[in-house]
Amino acid sequence: GEDGRVERWFGTNTDVSERRASEERLRESETRLSLALAAADLGTWSADLERGVTHFSGAAARIFGRPDGAFTLTAEEWLAMVHPEDAPKLLESMRNMANRHDTVYDEFRAHPREGKWRWIESRSLPTRDDDGRVTGAIGVFADITERKEAAAEMERKVEERTAQLQASNEALESFTRHVAHDLRGPLRSILLACHLLQDELRTSDAATQDVLVRQERAARRLSLLIDDLLEMARLSRTTAERQPLNLTRMAREIAADVAASHPESTVRVEVEEDLAADADYRLLRSALGNLIENAVKYSPDGGTVRVGQRPDGVLSVSDEGIGIEKEYLEKIFEPFERLHTESRFKGTGIGLSNVRQIVRLHGGRVWAESEPGKGSTFLFTLG
Repeated sequence: GEDGRVERWFGTNTDVSERRASEERLRESETRLSLALAAADLGTWSADLERGVTHFSGAAARIFGRPDGAFTLTAEEWLAMVHPEDAPKLLESMRNMANRHDTVYDEFRAHPREGKWRWIESRSLPTRDDDGRVTGAIGVFADITERKEAAAEMERKVEERTAQLQASNEALESFTRHVAHDLRGPLRSILLACHLLQDELRTSDAATQDVLVRQERAARRLSLLIDDLLEMARLSRTTAERQPLNLTRMAREIAADVAASHPESTVRVEVEEDLAADADYRLLRSALGNLIENAVKYSPDGGTVRVGQRPDGVLSVSDEGIGIEKEYLEKIFEPFERLHTESRFKGTGIGLSNVRQIVRLHGGRVWAESEPGKGSTFLFTLG
């Protein structure tokens, strides 16, 4: 009224429940984020391109050894903290951020105010205005120094162990060569003595002749064992020198050699046409020769050994022999594993082990499929 008393008033009311609820949810979200960052020991940062500065959180300050809490640096000051070898790569990553829409990952070394270089892991995203222009970036930091040191220590131990194994292999190979050399001389003498005695005692009784024959066979078996052991030692340090190979020709040459060394055998070897592979000639000839000779050895008189290739490219050598029990299909590739006595089937028990090593040197694998009484098929790939 005229005396200044309030007679009425006007105003508006606005329901702010939703806004207050949103603010409360935002505070809760910020609290959860802060707890998550603290639990993960992560620091946050945000770069402002317009002002040319980067803001670092209190957690980031701890990572960089700054006890005074959150801090702000110019781009030059920030890069000055980064290791000289890592700074160019980090700068290039920041410049390319305008073209990125996904998380940018960086690892670099940074130097705190005090102490040694620390390895830092950064994950960041560009920030954009309404027109899509990059205005800055936000991200998180993690100190991964301990992880890097643990990885470096593990790598050092692996290298050290590898060097030890290499030295052991070299020593083993040297030992094997020397033993083989020392054994070959006496073996030649034994074989020569057997021949001389057989000629000298040609008219002796059957028992004496049988002893001499068995002695000669034992000496030859020992010679084969030495050869296989030497091959095993060589394979431990061999690398495959690949070249295009005509496997059809190779398999037929091997079959001819096997037939010449076993003239009494009536087993036929059939080889598919146009077999080819990219492999080391010497190594593959050794492996294929072992598989074909085994197939001939275990096949019945008049049987057929087949060398071929499946539609999926897997090479195979099949026989019509006695077969192999399922539980032995893996064991037969272990050194000195024999399923039959020497008197029934000759062998050293090392051949298939060498075949497996040769196949592995080519990045492939070898396995057997068989049923007792239905023959066996040895299959292999070459990577």
